[in-house]
Amino acid sequence: MPTYQAPTGDVLFLLNDVFNWERYANLPGFADASPDVVEAILLEGAKLADEVLQPVNQSGDR
Repeated sequence: MPTYQAPTGDVLFLLNDVFNWERYANLPGFADASPDVVEAILLEGAKLADEVLQPVNQSGDR
């Protein structure tokens, strides 16, 4: 069965270098989104996808 590896590096590149998300820090709700917090949320979401969601794909396909 193929494994899934979330593309966290690609997403971080898009957020930081392409979309320049830090320029939105002055908007309501974005003030607490420091680079460390954004990266931690992204990595935990990737871990959820890799360890929890991907293994149930096989049983769901059956």
